[in-house]
Amino acid sequence: MTKKIIIAFIAIIIIIVAIVQFTKPVTTSAPNSKLPEGSVPAGDPALLVGPTWVWEKTIMATSTPFTPNKVGVFTLTFTADGRASGTTDCNGVSGTYTVGSDGIITFGPLAMTKMFCEGSEEAVFADGISSVKSYMLGADGSLTLALDADKGSMIFKKK
Repeated sequence: MTKKIIIAFIAIIIIIVAIVQFTKPVTTSAPNSKLPEGSVPAGDPALLVGPTWVWEKTIMATSTPFTPNKVGVFTLTFTADGRASGTTDCNGVSGTYTVGSDGIITFGPLAMTKMFCEGSEEAVFADGISSVKSYMLGADGSLTLALDADKGSMIFKKK
C-alpha cells in the first residue's frame, strides 16, 4: 500500500511541475528595441502589402545565383490581414504570414495546388519560402527574404 501512495505522490508532483513549466509566460526581446550598430531597418512592414512581388533570383551563400527560367511567373502577394498567396511556374500557393518591424517574417503553413508540370522549378521557390527568417525592403523597391542558417537570400521586385 505504501508503495502505491509513494508512486501516486510522485506522479502528482510530476504533473504539477509540468503544469507550472508549460504555463510560464514566454519572454522575447522587444521588437522595437534599438538595432545593433551598423544595422539598417528592415522597412515598414505595411509596404509589403499591396504590390505583387516577383521572384528574380536566389543568391545562395555557397554557390552562384539561381535565376528561374520563366521570368515573372513566381510571385508573392501579402494582404493586411496576414494572408500570403502566390504563383509558381505550375501551381498556386497560399497561406499565412506574420511580420514585425524588426525584420522578422515567418510563413505559416502554406498550401500548394498539386498539378504536375515537367521541368518545374517550383521546388526551389517553395524550399526558399519555407526557410525564410527575415525581410528587408531596399531603396530600389526590392524585397529581400533572408533564408535560415545564412543560406542566402531570395530577391523580389515589384510587378
